[in-house]
Amino acid sequence: SDWMYAGAGSADLTNWCRAMIVIDPTHTPRVFKFIAAKRGRRIDWCDNAGQRVIVRLFCHEASDGIFWREANEADAAQVESSKPGCKTRKTKEGLKALVPTEDSIPKNALLSAAQSADFGEKRARGLLEELLEAGELHVWRIPRPKTNPEIRISRHEQTLA
Repeated sequence: SDWMYAGAGSADLTNWCRAMIVIDPTHTPRVFKFIAAKRGRRIDWCDNAGQRVIVRLFCHEASDGIFWREANEADAAQVESSKPGCKTRKTKEGLKALVPTEDSIPKNALLSAAQSADFGEKRARGLLEELLEAGELHVWRIPRPKTNPEIRISRHEQTLA
């Protein structure tokens, strides 16, 4: 019920509307909580187990124009690992959460994201090596003309086309 008054500041304005969704930022850049604050049970949002929820995560994207997309498991894991005081924040699980579940990420971009998430450079490189050796992450080599291949990191092995 506290979220009903988040944007309005008083009951006079909040009571005017029939329903309300509040957009609240998380500690992860471009990931936001959408909170069905007023009459939220009527929105029929459900989690993976079919239980009704009033909070969902959405990502703000600007790659092909500006739009919102529903957060995937990697986004949710990144939100959890970026909370202040989170114990998985600087662990292998925290680094793995920065890797997309379906695609790959350039190695340099992963290391940069890790540094933004308060991993030290040496710590991030060390944890990445551990994850690669354990087979939890995989190196992709994407050929480029007249230069070395691009190095990308993924949760699954590269398929050769």
